[in-house]
Amino acid sequence: MKLNFLVDEENHLEVQFIGEDYSIPGILKHILSENKDVEFVTYVIGHPSRDPPTLVLKTKKGNAKKMLKEAVKEAIKELDNIKDAFAK
Repeated sequence: MKLNFLVDEENHLEVQFIGEDYSIPGILKHILSENKDVEFVTYVIGHPSRDPPTLVLKTKKGNAKKMLKEAVKEAIKELDNIKDAFAK
């Protein structure tokens, strides 16, 4: 997977997920939407066969890229919990 930052500002990110479908941006959107410092989060899907999904994040305060990194860590933790549940 490759990330393409269309907008990379302190409180505003727009990130394309090259080579991915909407699954990863959807998980990150869910996690970020629970953060009280997030003003707006969504993901955009253009034409599925040629446009990569784009996550759009705007924060009320705090660094948007740091929030996205924390959301990725949380997603990994949640997915590890699911994996562990299957191992039992």
